Amino acid sequence: MRVFMKCLMVVAALAGFAGVANAAMELNTDRPGSDYTSVTLPPGAGAQACENLCSADAPCKAWTYVKAGVQAPNPRCWLKNVVPDAQANNCCTSGVK
Repeated sequence: MRVFMKCLMVVAALAGFAGVANAAMELNTDRPGSDYTSVTLPPGAGAQACENLCSADAPCKAWTYVKAGVQAPNPRCWLKNVVPDAQANNCCTSGVK
């Protein structure tokens, strides 16, 4: 069931059904720690997909999108249950819900 929910979240985020984001994206910013889940995104998915996943998930307070090739061949989205401190890093784009 957990895998099904992750897949459903990715589909919703990529299709734009997750809603509109309220905050600006933090380019070249990592918010390390406080992860409660991560999702491997499809090739070509951008930071907006990660922001949409966070917007659609009640426990999510912040998110970090890691560019393809940094942690894995595909981009990754890390959802956080608190707002970690921001750190400059060109690997990532982050945001706060």
